[in-house]
Amino acid sequence: MSVGQIDESEWKELTWPVAICTLPFTPEQFSAKYGIQFAEGREEGLGLSRYAFAQIGDVPCFLQAFPEASAEAGFLTVSVRSYQSNSERALQEILSGLELDAESLRWRAEGLGPARWVLCRLDDNGNESEMQRFLERESAERLKTKYDQKGHRQAYLVKEAGRQGPGPPAHDQP
Repeated sequence: MSVGQIDESEWKELTWPVAICTLPFTPEQFSAKYGIQFAEGREEGLGLSRYAFAQIGDVPCFLQAFPEASAEAGFLTVSVRSYQSNSERALQEILSGLELDAESLRWRAEGLGPARWVLCRLDDNGNESEMQRFLERESAERLKTKYDQKGHRQAYLVKEAGRQGPGPPAHDQP
């Protein structure tokens, strides 16, 4: 079992985390089993939030539950960084680190897999340089907006991994 607390400063999220599963543990159960300490805060509309930052296997995770919102929301949702290279591999590492199987999860995100959205920088000559890959397009767009607002000469674009140049994203294949 490889579970450890990490400091929030080690989390280093660029935009916002991506929820990949809900564990069969409340914060109290998880703390008792793995020694992770949870902090508390309040979120508008959801009430009390219990959260922690942990390293499970090789995956930095954000763990969060909302015990006042509903019975189901009282269980821990695991989120990974928006730029996790492969969310399916991260989930498998988490399950291994916690000695769980996928059937024990209360919820699992659909569409897990490699990060498929790429933030690129365009130089004055039109050359593209990949800056970062993201699991969700919204995360890549959010960071692009942050760079655009800095007023640099470079231009930035978000594209689907494997696509060349700017333009609308390709549609998923069935």
